[in-house]
Amino acid sequence: MEDYATEADAPRTDKRYLSYLPIVLENMMKVNKGPGKITSFHASKVPDISIKNYVERIGKYTGCSNECFVLLIIYLDRIVKVNEDISLSLLCIHRLLITATMIAAKFFDDLYYSNAFYAKVGGVSTEEINKLEGTFLHLIDYNLFVSSEEYDLYRHSISLAVERYLLRTRRGGKCVGKCVGKCAAKHGAKHGAKRAEWAAPVAKPYNLFNYTAPHRTNITFLKPGDGPHHFQAPRGGSGRR
Repeated sequence: MEDYATEADAPRTDKRYLSYLPIVLENMMKVNKGPGKITSFHASKVPDISIKNYVERIGKYTGCSNECFVLLIIYLDRIVKVNEDISLSLLCIHRLLITATMIAAKFFDDLYYSNAFYAKVGGVSTEEINKLEGTFLHLIDYNLFVSSEEYDLYRHSISLAVERYLLRTRRGGKCVGKCVGKCAAKHGAKHGAKRAEWAAPVAKPYNLFNYTAPHRTNITFLKPGDGPHHFQAPRGGSGRR
């Protein structure tokens, strides 16, 4: 692939990628279970809000571009590749998500909000998200640049993997969830012949955290009466309404 002459020449990333995130993240956490160290992103217990609902909340209130949802997957992938003792689990994925979204928006979008805004959306304090931002950047070695080739590779891989996953789901097959990646061994040659076609993980193998950090608290949110009008306008422009 060649770099695009202008931003307008680059193919757009549509809103489907927001709905792809929960599927991709859940598969990333299932690929390679194993031990990992406790980080500042860990909660003392799994938050009550699901990954799907958390992603939808982020998409609803942050208003970031669809490209940010691809970038944050790239950033999370880089973290676990650069740091072999870092892995993903339900204990840390929520804080990683809101932090990655904030950083991707700051790096890519013309308009972005203050850290305090993202903290409210993510259900954490401003002080905490400030620290999480620094930790995230350190883990990724401050490498935020993504080439057009790498971006297109991830975007295509994410789309292809999710579409195949959804196709299997619509067919009513049993080869989803825990069966993914183990289908050939469990169901024999019938599925095994197709394993190479659909059972490959979305990204390269990951480890998983199996620990808790007692000092971590669960993610909390604004009261139902608190709406987005209480959030400040984004930086870098006239502000979103």
